[in-house]
Amino acid sequence: MNPSCDLLASQGFKSPSVHFNYDWPNPNQPELKSSLSQQTSSFSSHSRLGPWASGFVNDYGEVRLKRVRGELDLNEPLDRDKCIRLYEEWVSDDNYMVLKKMDQRGVVEYRACKARKRGNDIDAYRIGRHLRAIKESILEYSERGRRLRSTSVVYVTGTIDPRLVEYDLEYAWQYLGYWFNMFLAILRKRCSGAEIRVFRSWEAHESGWPHFHAILCFEGFSWSIFQDRQSRWRLADKQVFEDAWGFGWIDVLGLTPGTTEKHAEKVVWYITKYVVKSGGDTGYEHVDSWPVKKLPTESILWYFGKRSFSVSRSLIESACAHDLNKRISTIQTDLEGNVIPESQIVWEFVGMVRRKDTDLDRNDWVKSYSNPPDWLDLCWKPRSCFLGLGWTNTWGT
Repeated sequence: MNPSCDLLASQGFKSPSVHFNYDWPNPNQPELKSSLSQQTSSFSSHSRLGPWASGFVNDYGEVRLKRVRGELDLNEPLDRDKCIRLYEEWVSDDNYMVLKKMDQRGVVEYRACKARKRGNDIDAYRIGRHLRAIKESILEYSERGRRLRSTSVVYVTGTIDPRLVEYDLEYAWQYLGYWFNMFLAILRKRCSGAEIRVFRSWEAHESGWPHFHAILCFEGFSWSIFQDRQSRWRLADKQVFEDAWGFGWIDVLGLTPGTTEKHAEKVVWYITKYVVKSGGDTGYEHVDSWPVKKLPTESILWYFGKRSFSVSRSLIESACAHDLNKRISTIQTDLEGNVIPESQIVWEFVGMVRRKDTDLDRNDWVKSYSNPPDWLDLCWKPRSCFLGLGWTNTWGT
């Protein structure tokens, strides 16, 4: 038994004798659709959800994650469908951050900035901008094995065998990150302590079960490679990876200068697919039309609060480092280059506002107003703005 399976055995897991149905439910499945659709009437003018969602929304019909998390059992088909519907409602409900600017002359300007939400257009833009720059760092590793049948970069895909966790989907997602880190620790030990730099993403199968895609860059260590019948570069020591990942099936490809960029782009695509396309029927405004595989991934990551991707700090260089790892200090100068003291321009956080309560369009990322907008009194402040005390009537509850 390999080290990974030893961990499961120590936690009391046994291979079950009974097979459970762990397929992810089709949102259009008749019995599930009718079960929820029967409750869609006379709930709230602010929500497309039915009375079953009353415990997951605030007084204004807005879904709040803290009310959802821990209240669903994702092993139950009906609860999994509820999770998808709650996420759909949450991501399509746009919020804007409203700021008030006052300069030294007393001129006031109001600015509405669209808030980032997992899966919306702001989220897609920021992820795409940051991650595509990382490819350059990964390409450097693949150049080292150009003339030798070896590589320091591998592309790995790993799955979870439901039998090892007694078909507990929630357990598999909650411990996926822990098992992945243990997988890396075992690899480091087998590679004489070599540093491993990682670029990985989580994704759900259509069944809802998790798997990962990752590019691993080994510092000071290389793997012998050969070409298989499909002309793909394989590792001669793949067994090392199979022994390190004992939780399911694993596939390993060796990356060369000609294939690294393709697979680095593939990992980026797994992270940003569907949401990076803001037009057509794939944008978040058409979340109901998202592919079945996309909805389980986004809704589960949202429910558990997991990052969709992870990047080693050492992979982030130059311009990318400024975006992800550093707080940039911004200064303002006049036309002669003299620094204007920050005290002469004051920014005040007015609050958050729902797009549906304003004149803002979904495509407005930033909009300025020279006069107070008519909807200014509808702004609310999250509880975090009041050191956790909040207002009793805040929409942040």
